[in-house]
Amino acid sequence: MLLNTATQDGKRVRIGFGQDPGQAGKSQALHLVRALSGFTVQPATESGDKRTRFGPFSSQCRVANVKILRGLWNEDLFRVLEGFPDLAHDDEVDACSGALEMLNPDMKGWGAFEVARQKAEQLLAERKARGGGSCAKACGHFAGPLLGAWRHN
Repeated sequence: MLLNTATQDGKRVRIGFGQDPGQAGKSQALHLVRALSGFTVQPATESGDKRTRFGPFSSQCRVANVKILRGLWNEDLFRVLEGFPDLAHDDEVDACSGALEMLNPDMKGWGAFEVARQKAEQLLAERKARGGGSCAKACGHFAGPLLGAWRHN
């Protein structure tokens, strides 16, 4: 499936995936890089807990900086992201966190999360002060509890 997706995306698209720490993660990463010969592949060692790694992605969702291509898979993705951290299977959380980090390599850790969180709270307060209320009331968006992801109903 990975090779098929890479082929469909084309050689101009960088491929990234999380690499578990330890020897098993190194071995798996080596196998995947070899399997994707001819493509630009970038394994990234994961460190820290999932909530911390998910913070920057969650922050960007809260201020509507994340756009999701409509597809049949959307509801499954939203279910996992909105259910995090309570669901047993959360590979999509790692994929979204890793994708944002690949696109913004300088955006690591809680510093970026805190700045975005403060900005989002400021924007929400300004909207409420103007009498606009919440976005959910105004245009039917839904925000997940931890994710804060915006999506149109």
